[in-house]
Amino acid sequence: RARDALSIKDAGGHMLSFDHVVQTYFMIHGPSTRDDIVQWISNNWQTYFGSLKRLSQHQIHARLSEVLTNGPYQYSRYGNTVYWARQDS
Repeated sequence: RARDALSIKDAGGHMLSFDHVVQTYFMIHGPSTRDDIVQWISNNWQTYFGSLKRLSQHQIHARLSEVLTNGPYQYSRYGNTVYWARQDS
């Protein structure tokens, strides 16, 4: 499946799981909107499929939705804005 081919490389060229990158985000930043997280991943990580095709923000959003839904994360709504955070923070 396509999502299994998703790989993320850090600046040193090391492969990281998408889950690990999201965990790293929350260690650095507090509660954030999904758009903020996607923007950070786009700006700070080389995100590619195995074919070296750069991931679109839409693809990152889709994978992020999966991680946030299945991981130790919760959301809060402030007005029309939804903020995600780790459950233990």
